[in-house]
Amino acid sequence: MLDESLLDKNRKYLVGVSGGVDSMALLDMLVKKAYNVFVVHYNYHFREDSDLDENLVRSYCQNHHLPFYVRQGDKKEYQKGNFEMLAREKRYAFYKEIGDLNGITEKLNYIKDMGFTAIWLNPFYESSYRDGGYDVTDFYKVGKRYGTNADFKRLCTIAHQKGIKVCVDLVAGHTSLECEWFKKSCCTEKNEYTNRYVWTDNWLNIYNGECIGGYAQRNGAYMKNFFYCQPALNYGFANIDEPSWQLPPEHPDCRETKREFINIMEYWITLGADGFRVDLAASLIKNDYDGRAIIKFWREIRTIFDEKYPECVLISEWSHPSHAIAAGFHIDFLIHTVFPAYTSLFRAEDERNVPRIFFGNSFLTPEETVI
Repeated sequence: MLDESLLDKNRKYLVGVSGGVDSMALLDMLVKKAYNVFVVHYNYHFREDSDLDENLVRSYCQNHHLPFYVRQGDKKEYQKGNFEMLAREKRYAFYKEIGDLNGITEKLNYIKDMGFTAIWLNPFYESSYRDGGYDVTDFYKVGKRYGTNADFKRLCTIAHQKGIKVCVDLVAGHTSLECEWFKKSCCTEKNEYTNRYVWTDNWLNIYNGECIGGYAQRNGAYMKNFFYCQPALNYGFANIDEPSWQLPPEHPDCRETKREFINIMEYWITLGADGFRVDLAASLIKNDYDGRAIIKFWREIRTIFDEKYPECVLISEWSHPSHAIAAGFHIDFLIHTVFPAYTSLFRAEDERNVPRIFFGNSFLTPEETVI
């Protein structure tokens, strides 16, 4: 039952109309009582046995002078479930039950009609998929489940024709265990990838639990960034406390890791990418207690981009805007790891804040509710 004491006739309410008569009954009740509403018709939710259709809802809204919007879809999509703007979601499915880049391309008109001028693609590279694509095996190749590099180029070309920018997720801090770089780094014989990752000098030295030993032929333990399957790339240590294996950021091998990721960014720009959202942007350099080393690191990259790709946007996963902007990023992607961020703006309602971990404001006032 709807508690009318929570409604305010001075506010506007969205009513979503789907496959049953209950939503229309609710809409009719609100209209008759002179509430200010607008209507979204989710026509792909309609079932064969539904007694509602788009024409019925549209006619009702026209007769009552109500704003009316249609969210398009079809029965096939309805049967598959819920859909979101992620490459792997079923709404964009052209490869078995997994969405792909061509599926996103086919939905660009819908995205444009909603008023969006840019999209952010989660990782679509070749991956072992132990962490949703954030464990990359090949940074220069679109994963087979998502399509081909040519599909990405086509997506960017058509998006640009429609005035939509394409931002790519860059997983800069680690790779997959199955990445060829890591396989070569595991070897006992020295090669160009020996220091591409952070390794201790003994397989028993797990460096305060941050490393995993006994995995490779080489006598060392590799540092993980998050899960065990994500070995940390070596950009150096700002403060060295074990000099037998820790390298400074200025070491040629660490500089080469950085150079490789600039190459990766430039490669996707040539295919049409307009920018990058950098995963773990603040933590690439280890033991950087005051953040000076990582700020210098990204300032150098920003200088390159200003000279060669001035229209390219750099977005950080930093959650500390003053640091991220100082480092050269145009935008900081806020998550609640450093500051409460959006939780302080939208999640301070009493019913959501039982442990009292959110500080700030509520998006909803006590007089408001969601229908």
